[in-house]
Amino acid sequence: ESIVDGVAGIGGVFTATGRILDGSQTGNFTLSRAEKPNAALEDASHCLISSWQHQGVDTLDQLKKSAVNNAISAAGLQAAYAALTETFLAEGGQLLPSLETVDPQAVFFLQYAQLHCSLATQQQADMDRTLLAMLPGESKLRGIMAAVPDFRHYFFCSESDDDVCDNTFF
Repeated sequence: ESIVDGVAGIGGVFTATGRILDGSQTGNFTLSRAEKPNAALEDASHCLISSWQHQGVDTLDQLKKSAVNNAISAAGLQAAYAALTETFLAEGGQLLPSLETVDPQAVFFLQYAQLHCSLATQQQADMDRTLLAMLPGESKLRGIMAAVPDFRHYFFCSESDDDVCDNTFF
């Protein structure tokens, strides 16, 4: 986590030997902090807030609180799906035993959905909403899957009726 924090503009960056660079060293590398570490995600975050609020994914205040996390998650899923698609074009997809009738891309979305499965008491869910800057699993999954058009394609969801896709995972 320290390395990620350093890359994201929060915290320290370490050398290969474990020495921390705090930006005061002279030499080939100095740590410079961005004034707004997540500025590149602002447009995507605002777009997701607007879209997900319209879809009723969660409350506006929760969407604003988790905006950067949501943008990172949506971008990560799209990048992983793009890499999978390129791999399938080069090597072809592999059908899995007992899932021969399911497209490999649909299996990808099912596996992604499993990442967001969780069980929590109502008290724990309330604490998570209050303390964490992320949407609960089901809300996040609804929003992210709605943002990926190929999800609708591989699960034969109606373009006009959101309720048809809601029954896929929930």
